[in-house]
Amino acid sequence: MYATVPRIKEEFKEQLSIVIKQLGKPEKDQKSEVDISSPEDIRDKFDEVYFEVMIAADEHIPVLLQHPNADETFISTSQNRDRRDVIPLEKLSIPRFGGDPIQYISFRNLFDIAVHNNTNLPPVLKFSYLKSYLEGEPLALISNLMLSDDNYTIALTILDKRYANRRIIAKSHLNQLWTMPKAMFW
Repeated sequence: MYATVPRIKEEFKEQLSIVIKQLGKPEKDQKSEVDISSPEDIRDKFDEVYFEVMIAADEHIPVLLQHPNADETFISTSQNRDRRDVIPLEKLSIPRFGGDPIQYISFRNLFDIAVHNNTNLPPVLKFSYLKSYLEGEPLALISNLMLSDDNYTIALTILDKRYANRRIIAKSHLNQLWTMPKAMFW
């Protein structure tokens, strides 16, 4: 709201100029419902009120930011009562992904929760985080892409096509089964 006050002032000045041009100045013997002395008087009065509002906003907005209003406090208190015993957990860390197709789905789920679904992060920053969590072949697959909003979705598509492929995941599981040591019976 505070940031829009100067914009409203400029918009008001533009609209006032249009109204004054359309109405023209009233004749001296003509009575008007609104006392329009002169455009300069109106602008001066508006500037006076504008600066009073700005001073009041400067005085009161920091206080409002420090002390939430009663409604917000009531809502957060009632929400806290609804929660059952909440156990504090350690901060979630995303392991680096090195190319094992069996680990990709777990990596991607954690990455989605921590980074991809965060609407406050721009795509280019999400792409930077993605690159920081990759190593080896997956990083090499997308290393030639410049950091940009569009390339973030391209990088995810490349990784999904390569590592979320069910055939490759099944083949990796079979390879693990075949390379396991044989069970010894006595």
